[in-house]
Amino acid sequence: MNKTNNKTQGKIDLNLYKVMLTIAEEGTTIAAAARLNLSQSAISHALSRLREMLDDPVFVKHGRKLVLTPFGKSILPTVKQSLSSLIDCSSKTIEFDPQHSQMEFSLGFRDILEFLILPDLLKPLREMASEIIIKSERLILGDIEERLLASELDLVIDLETPTSTKIESEEITREALCVLIGPSHPCFNNKRLTIQEFSVSDHALVSLNRRERAYVDSRIRVAGVERRVVMQCEHYLPAAKTVEATDLLLTMPYSYAVFLANILDVKILPIPFECDPIPIRMYWRKDTADEAYMLWLRNQLKNIMQSTLS
Repeated sequence: MNKTNNKTQGKIDLNLYKVMLTIAEEGTTIAAAARLNLSQSAISHALSRLREMLDDPVFVKHGRKLVLTPFGKSILPTVKQSLSSLIDCSSKTIEFDPQHSQMEFSLGFRDILEFLILPDLLKPLREMASEIIIKSERLILGDIEERLLASELDLVIDLETPTSTKIESEEITREALCVLIGPSHPCFNNKRLTIQEFSVSDHALVSLNRRERAYVDSRIRVAGVERRVVMQCEHYLPAAKTVEATDLLLTMPYSYAVFLANILDVKILPIPFECDPIPIRMYWRKDTADEAYMLWLRNQLKNIMQSTLS
């Protein structure tokens, strides 16, 4: 007996397996029809199609009951598990299990956030032998919505930026700024800088997006201060190494400056003018908002950010 019917390959009707499972649990076509709210003739017709599809009787009469054939009995656990999995796939309330997931998440972070988030995100996943894959990349602030809607990124953490109603976001923390100073600067041993000392110093600048640079520059202008930028680069680590070797100042986020001050011969000083912490937001597509995996991911990243910057 051939258990693979070539005529029916590619024409599998999953409803037939549901009928099979119900008959196996109820024992008769009458009871199965009542449970599925179908006529007995509809159940009998479905059973005939199932037998043809599987090239096996599937059930045989035993007294008043229908019992599974050896082949039917052998495939029943797979049928039951597969139908249960399909029901789970259609359920919005299914819990996400990171330990057994093989999903791949694409995240949009700046280099500072990669440093702050990725170790704490990956550590528990690796400890539980999860097969989740995490990819991170730096992106331009103005590209957030386009990249999310194109499904190129699942989630982005960055500065505040306008988005359409197709994107949801949440402020998850506020990042304070500070000044990094090296031993070659005449104010290295001071506990703080004056506005005058800040203004007459030369500065290093990490080339952030225009919005973030404008956020800092606008507060400098309000304080009546100007800064002369003599070195510009794309990442904070080389900028901080330059500060260590020269008399340049570097204005940067406090959380990353703490790490750099522990590995380099630099000090952290407060900004000598009023500067509110920078709002940091998390962005994701609205149509994924209630998915279990997205709820898990947002919760993980929010907790890491708030713990790191607290």
